[in-house]
Amino acid sequence: MEKTTQGLFDFIQQSPTAFQAVQTIKDILDSRGFKCLEEGQKWEIEKGGKYYTTKNNSSIIAFNIGNDLENYSFNMSASHLDSPSFKVKPNSMMKTDNTYVKLNVEAYGGMILNYQSKSKHGLDLGPLYICSKYDVCSSCGSHKNSAGAVL
Repeated sequence: MEKTTQGLFDFIQQSPTAFQAVQTIKDILDSRGFKCLEEGQKWEIEKGGKYYTTKNNSSIIAFNIGNDLENYSFNMSASHLDSPSFKVKPNSMMKTDNTYVKLNVEAYGGMILNYQSKSKHGLDLGPLYICSKYDVCSSCGSHKNSAGAVL
């Protein structure tokens, strides 16, 4: 039980946002022999294969195919990766006395809004690579060097 609990704590520590949770899960699946299936590409599925695919690097689906497909059935388990948080609004840039830019946010999900008053540390903006070119990650890759910003 202690190993399982520590594994959960490690996962939570490595995955403060949905994007990082998906990356952590991808790393686990890769280490266990799963193959990434690219969205929008033809999938070559085989008996006994283990696969996953992602959508916007913020959601992931993994599955394996049995070897004996006669009278085959499947079980499914699901969860969601998002949680109560502040989401950056579209067109969110708010200038303040020409020294820095603030990002306007909105509450998402059932959250406790007095977080700041009870927390010993401030709110963080989770990392997401924003690029002005189209040479950025496929659903299974990471960002390539190009103009852009890292949040």
